[in-house]
Amino acid sequence: NGVQNAYVGVFETTATGTQNGNLFIENDYSFNGGTTSDNYYDLADFITAATARSVDVYAWVTVFGPESTIDVGGVTYKTWVDPASTEHQTYINNLITHLLTNYPGLKGIVIDYIRYADAGSTEKYRVYKDSGTYTDYTGNFAPVNATTIMANVVASYKATVVGFPGKELAAEVYSASDDSTYNNWVKADLGQDYALLAVSLDKIVPMAYHIGWYPASWV
Repeated sequence: NGVQNAYVGVFETTATGTQNGNLFIENDYSFNGGTTSDNYYDLADFITAATARSVDVYAWVTVFGPESTIDVGGVTYKTWVDPASTEHQTYINNLITHLLTNYPGLKGIVIDYIRYADAGSTEKYRVYKDSGTYTDYTGNFAPVNATTIMANVVASYKATVVGFPGKELAAEVYSASDDSTYNNWVKADLGQDYALLAVSLDKIVPMAYHIGWYPASWV
């Protein structure tokens, strides 16, 4: 009652060389060799049912994460996709095109994990780049121009969405508790500059929820 929008997870993108695309919606398995599950709604049917109830549906696409783990000589590494990867940028743009072409009832696309990893200082990451190459890092691996890289990537997604009149591009972003957190972590470590991203976005959805490690007052 009162619901206006529904976000439907479509693909979980994973590092190059691993399974590419765990589908949350049945029957969209044709894109890039993904898999499907009978435990979820058919996307076309879901859109039809939601639209009949005045609910807008956005396809929710995770971009550079979330992390999976691999064992490297007995050491556990988390995996991530390098936001500077041109091959991955092409992959996501092709996915957006696929979704908006084959599911015209979608209101638009919501991108999530549009950032560098929130890596702890001792966490080990294997970051996949073009052509299956990778670099191993310990701790944060965002470059000094991380916000520019992220803004340019989102601009490329927006250019694809613009080709579909009336469709929107939105993004889930981290919320900052104060200016220091915003400048030192959200921007410097994650590469999310709200103002730069907003140029290419129709909606920004801040992550603000009480989930155990923040008190209710933070929300």
